Amino acid sequence: MFKQYQTTIGTWLLTGNDDYELVLDSKGDEKERREYNAAVLFDPTGLAVGCPSSSAINCSDLSLEKGNILFCNIYKMIRKDYVDDVPGETLFEGAQKGIRIWLANKSTPQSETEGIADVANESTTDQENLPELPFYLKKNQLKGESDQEKINRFFSYMNRLVHNKEIISIFENSKANKKVADQKELTDSKNDLSYQLFIAAIEGMFLSLEDPHSRLLSDFELRELQTTVAGSFGGLGMYVNKRRIADRNKQYIEVISPIEATPAYYAGIHAGDFISFIGKKSTVPMSLDEAVSLMRGQPGTSITITLIRGEKSFESTLTRARIKVPTIKKGLIEPQEIRNVLRINTDKPVVYAHMLLFTPNLKRELESALKEYLSQDVAGIVLDLRGNGGGLLRSAIDVTDLFFDDGRIVSLRGRNRKEEIFYEARTKKIVDNDIPIIILVNKSTASASEIFSGAMKDRSRAILVGSTTYGKGSVQHIYMFDNNSVGIRLTTDRYYTPNGISIDKKGIVPDYVIEVKYTDEEKEAFDSFLKNDELSDLIGKHSETEIPEKTVSVFIETMLHKYPGLNKDLFSRFVWQEVYRINKNTSKSYDLRFDRVLREAIPHIFNKK
Repeated sequence: MFKQYQTTIGTWLLTGNDDYELVLDSKGDEKERREYNAAVLFDPTGLAVGCPSSSAINCSDLSLEKGNILFCNIYKMIRKDYVDDVPGETLFEGAQKGIRIWLANKSTPQSETEGIADVANESTTDQENLPELPFYLKKNQLKGESDQEKINRFFSYMNRLVHNKEIISIFENSKANKKVADQKELTDSKNDLSYQLFIAAIEGMFLSLEDPHSRLLSDFELRELQTTVAGSFGGLGMYVNKRRIADRNKQYIEVISPIEATPAYYAGIHAGDFISFIGKKSTVPMSLDEAVSLMRGQPGTSITITLIRGEKSFESTLTRARIKVPTIKKGLIEPQEIRNVLRINTDKPVVYAHMLLFTPNLKRELESALKEYLSQDVAGIVLDLRGNGGGLLRSAIDVTDLFFDDGRIVSLRGRNRKEEIFYEARTKKIVDNDIPIIILVNKSTASASEIFSGAMKDRSRAILVGSTTYGKGSVQHIYMFDNNSVGIRLTTDRYYTPNGISIDKKGIVPDYVIEVKYTDEEKEAFDSFLKNDELSDLIGKHSETEIPEKTVSVFIETMLHKYPGLNKDLFSRFVWQEVYRINKNTSKSYDLRFDRVLREAIPHIFNKK
């Protein structure tokens, strides 16, 4: 039987594109509540304080199957804790749509690997394109009833669906189409008809919220929780996605970028490479989750992957290693480089720190770097948040605290709050106010990154340069059920900057806007360059020696003439990063010559003095 609302793993500020970050274990909640002297965020069981009438729903005493109880608990959680008051009728209407999408999946074998949320983004979710249910639970049947009465009525409705011959036939046919290798999986209680219908109904409820940040977590995401809490995992070390290669008309696993100092990085795997096979398995029918699971494993074990680079296809055998999730890349931009590139007369360096993720370790790493660099006289600090999709609320507060002695950092407001919760600076700042700070942002700066940059902007401690941020101004919690085998992610609060501004769906407009956009012609030219694998020829000629700078410059000019649509800054930056990686076995933390935003931001440090 379920233990209701077993654990709140932590406050989880998710990224704008729903790529999740780290989850902090909730063991420190009590200590944090005392230190902040704020209203209670959670009671000892992990429940938000303050319950509307839906708290009267009794899920634990129902003599029902696992799926019923899970649905009841999650319905109760949404009605009680979701940031907006969503009527029960709306949730049940969404639940029925979820079941219709599930039926569409089961009726289409090639969609078997897709979830409700995946199909929800496709045209098949148009009401007229979804299969009809044998009967419906209408909104007017539920109006005026208590939540408990609605739940009981819905369970009776679901019992009729479970015993409907048409639905049973569709379900049995989908099982018959499964491979023999999956038979063990088919005997799992989670794969019986009743349970699957309730899972579909739950996913449909989340769709009805029209909130991309709230959903039922997949099995893969649950496994990721363990990985991200630990902060490391055994794998190859690359960010990947699933994308179609146009001229092959097939979807493969695309390498977004290798992580520095990992097997993929040292093997010379490039951004833009496609993985066609993992071992002997083709990646075409694989979900992204399955591909990631196959590439991960015990450190020290090996795996062979087949890569597509342009017209070439080749195998690469890599040995898995412990992959540490990176949080910061840092360095000093020396005075000579500033003088040469920007023509600014200075004898002081500029501190550069690219914060990649707001993790529990970020404050310690940034504080250590700043103390080291600030032991000398510096002109200013550049904090790069471009591409930082967020992380932990706790981390965002702690990092902001490094720059203030006191005062507001952020506040939270939720439907279930008795009062607004304020978070304030509480430790001595480590950076003097006379040191200028520039923060670089773009459309991928989201969530925890926006808490930090919003506080720094509102309190006039930093100048923001770049493009408008993503605009994710909500806070999610992770709730676990059924001995931590099922989890949901639910929006419970919105956050506000020190000036009381909600940036949700609006973002933060920088003080100095620099839009970096690439035309279709530039993208096509860069894709053609990658497809023809021109860089491998340059690297192959210098496999035993460092590539001379002059050779690189000539190569860049040659390619710019060969592919006239190339964006010079983007292309040059890409080539130099790859060459630096090969020559130095690492990557440079910044590129002053070809990073336009950085190049135009640094003068503001000297203009402020």
